[in-house]
Amino acid sequence: MDQWVSELKRFNVNARVLEGRDLARLQASLPEGWYIASMDLAKRQQYLDRVASVSWDTVIVDEAHRASVTRGNPTQRYQLVRRLSERRDVNLILLSATPHRGYEDDYLERLRLVDPHLSDDLGLLNTDEFYRLTLNSIVFRRTKLDVNDVYEKREVFKGCKFIARIVAASRVEEEFYEELLLFLRRKFQELHVELGDSPKALPLLLTIIAKRASSSPYSALLTLERVLERKARMLVSVEELDREAESIVESYLGVGFEDYGLDDLREPDEVIGEFASRCGVLLSERDLEDLRRLVELAMSIIEEGDSRLRALVEILRDRLSRGERVVVFTEYKDTATYVYRRLRELLPEYWDSVALITSGEVRLPEWIEPRRPSIEDLKRYLRMGRVKVVISTDLASEGLNLQVASVLVNYEPSWSPVKIEQRIGRIWRLGQERDVTAYTLLLAVDIDRDVVDILYKKLLALGRALSVTKVPLGEDVEIDMRSRDESIIVPALAPGSGGPGFSEYKAMVTFKVR
Repeated sequence: MDQWVSELKRFNVNARVLEGRDLARLQASLPEGWYIASMDLAKRQQYLDRVASVSWDTVIVDEAHRASVTRGNPTQRYQLVRRLSERRDVNLILLSATPHRGYEDDYLERLRLVDPHLSDDLGLLNTDEFYRLTLNSIVFRRTKLDVNDVYEKREVFKGCKFIARIVAASRVEEEFYEELLLFLRRKFQELHVELGDSPKALPLLLTIIAKRASSSPYSALLTLERVLERKARMLVSVEELDREAESIVESYLGVGFEDYGLDDLREPDEVIGEFASRCGVLLSERDLEDLRRLVELAMSIIEEGDSRLRALVEILRDRLSRGERVVVFTEYKDTATYVYRRLRELLPEYWDSVALITSGEVRLPEWIEPRRPSIEDLKRYLRMGRVKVVISTDLASEGLNLQVASVLVNYEPSWSPVKIEQRIGRIWRLGQERDVTAYTLLLAVDIDRDVVDILYKKLLALGRALSVTKVPLGEDVEIDMRSRDESIIVPALAPGSGGPGFSEYKAMVTFKVR
């Protein structure tokens, strides 16, 4: 909201921010002017009717992808925007850098907010012809390339190159992921046989284990240990676990950080860890024995060497030696803390310029200041060059503009195209003075390959709907020469082909064996 107030002042517009006490006293007729309110505040039941009763001339919804429909169920944010759009005389503008989250129905429901005359049958709308007709009629896009080449005729936005680096897995890593997949497949097969009676929480638990394992061995280790605790053997019912599972899926699994609401301001680690410890009651003794073996292997990876972490250190050494600054994004606080601590021993020559930011803390290099630092302190030292590397979780980075850095590393493959866009947008934005490079680290194992396959399908849906080439996985694919698995190669289409490519700057995939 503060950013909107600041930006509008540049156009000589003085906007009034509506806090909770203001929303509670809203009248149907307001004095002429501009008003700004938080979506997550306005959606609350005690304010919704009053906000919707006002005779707004125009409603502008920023970050409109947050008004979403999940598996056919409209979120509270979507219900808020729908109520505001129901008046026939209101002008509705939805703003988003990521209007498509990879799900056709969710995207089409947002289009129906803009044009209420569209068919209720979403199947009729999910066609190439319909998407083509929406462009420049109800959907208007302006890419960075448009700004440079069409509107400004100068380089306002620097270039951005995407690199997918495929990292060779060690012997113990291959063994860990092979045994993990065998365990997951066996459990899912058992669920398939028992379908109808099996708890909904169990598939989510298995998904969480796989997702955490694709982040870091430390993250996997903590989750497996929480399951093995079996704290709630007699204290929780299957029904309670199922309800909790539904809440976690909606709030935390595969979403972008801006999808978290005011009531969800906890890193996923805490919520998922508590859920995992209660789910131990759903597993058999054989399952627990398998998990104990996986714990041993995860500990061996941490002790013998983490290949993904090794690849990160190589990138940091290379980029920092060129005078660049780097932001490393990871989904989990556990992984962020693990990477931060390990860099002390693996990157000692740069350790005094590494910072950590999560929802709970901002940790600057020890020599800077003993007092508790703020995000503004971090941004200031980053601009000064005294901080050169920032390790950050998604939730911590909301609204954090870091265009002074020019290199971004996705530490693990994300399940969400929205999240990828949001991360890149932290540094590839107005004011960036260098060409940007964005890496995604992929371990040469089946779990990472499967995540990329799923993500690419979402990105194909996005590209089909918006007719854009904006699929930021990797224009260049760098294959570690120690890797025996070259199957994690994501296809791209040639320049000018009209299909989904890999960024706003069209490019073929090129291959580089390291």
